[in-house]
Amino acid sequence: RLVVDYKPLNHFLKDDKFPLPKTSTLPILLKESKVFSKFDLKSRFWQLGVDPSERHKTAFCIPNAQYQWTVLPFGLKVAPSLFQKAITKILEPLLDNAIIYIDDILLFSKDME
Repeated sequence: RLVVDYKPLNHFLKDDKFPLPKTSTLPILLKESKVFSKFDLKSRFWQLGVDPSERHKTAFCIPNAQYQWTVLPFGLKVAPSLFQKAITKILEPLLDNAIIYIDDILLFSKDME
């Protein structure tokens, strides 16, 4: 995978904090559960687009070419938080029976119903 050093850009980005689940609550949440499904999302950040007006900020050069990302690149300090926020919103109807940790999702239930 392509890696770009975004330290200079990260210096100017505002922190975007979104809470991750607390591992201390897992035993309580899972205590009576018997059925589990685990998902690991592939290329997680590439599932989120970058606003067209902001893409120029992700530009990078290689010999004879310049590119900019249309999807969220690895290396931006806000990427994990933005992804956690987006996937939490998407899966909001399931949150009573789900634990979401960035790209790892655990669905749980007391039974098959």
